[in-house]
Amino acid sequence: MLPYEAQVAELRKLFRLENGEHDSVTQSPRLSAPTPFARCLVCGAGPASACSSCESVHYCGESHQELDACFHQAACARLREIREDEAFRRARSVRELSVELLERRAGARGPRVLEGWDAYLATTAFTEPAHRRVLTDLASRPLTVAHLLRELGGVQNGPIRVHVMAASAKELESLALYTELAALFPESRFEIALIGPELPVAPLPSSARVRLCLRADIYRRASWAELGRPQLVVGFDAGLLLYRSWGRTLLELIGSGVPFAITSYRSWEATAEAALLRRLGAVPLCPPRPNPFASEASRRSTTVANDVSRDNSYLSVWR
Repeated sequence: MLPYEAQVAELRKLFRLENGEHDSVTQSPRLSAPTPFARCLVCGAGPASACSSCESVHYCGESHQELDACFHQAACARLREIREDEAFRRARSVRELSVELLERRAGARGPRVLEGWDAYLATTAFTEPAHRRVLTDLASRPLTVAHLLRELGGVQNGPIRVHVMAASAKELESLALYTELAALFPESRFEIALIGPELPVAPLPSSARVRLCLRADIYRRASWAELGRPQLVVGFDAGLLLYRSWGRTLLELIGSGVPFAITSYRSWEATAEAALLRRLGAVPLCPPRPNPFASEASRRSTTVANDVSRDNSYLSVWR
C-alpha cells in the first residue's frame, strides 16, 4: 500500500473524476478488538483494530478511524462484499461454478438472453448475494464477447475468430465458460486465442465447436498469419492510459478493418481512453457505455485501501 498521504491524494483525485460527493460522514461502525500484527491505515501503529463492518481496514483508535471516515464509508460496503465473495469462492470451486452456468436449461438461452445479467441468470437460483456476484465475475469476459458478437452482427457459420489481447491469469479462470458461445450461437464455430506476455505456454482442451489456444506474447497484427484474421479483438480492462506498450498494438489495429473492443473499470477512464483512441485515428463503432455483462463483484486496489472497482464496467468498440 502507498503511504497514507499518497492514498488520500489518489482518492481525492478519483472522487473529482467521478464527480462523487463523499464528504458527508455518518456514524462509523465500531472497531473490533485489537489484532497484534495489524497496523493502522493512517499512522502505521499497531496493534490496530478492524472496522467491524468490513473487517478489511484497521485503525489504532477512533480518532484515526474518524479521520479516514469520509474515504472509508464510500468503500466499506463493497469491501465487506469482497470478503463475502472470497469466503464463497473458498467453498465452491471454479470448475463447479462453471458447470453450474453451463448446465442451465436450454430454454434460458432465448433471443433476449444477451441483454444483460438479469436475462442471462433468470433461471439461476441464488441463496446468497455472493453467489451471483462470483458467477458474474467468472463469466463476465465470455459473456461480454457473446454480447459484442451479437451487437456487431459478427456471427456466421464460422469459424469465428476472437483474439483476447493482454490476457493474464484473470482470463484463465473463465476458459471453460467460452464453450457457452457454442450454446448461444448453435450455428457457429469459434476459435478463441488468448495472447499476453504473462500467459503460460500450455495446450488447452477444446470442444468440437470452440477451440481455445494460449500465446505468451505481446499482441501484434503479425500473429494473424498464424492465428488467422479475427472477426473481433478484445482487451479486457486494458489500461490504455497506463502502459506505453499499447501504442504499437493500437496503431496496427486502427484501420485494419477488424473491430476491437476495450473495457474499462470506470466511466472517466473509458472517456479518457476514448479520447486517446480518437487522437490516434480510431473510429468509434460504439462509444463508451456501461457493459451489460460487467462483473458485479468488486475488486480492491493493491495500493489504495479504500479504492474498489469492478471489472469490465464500461465498454467501447473501435475500428
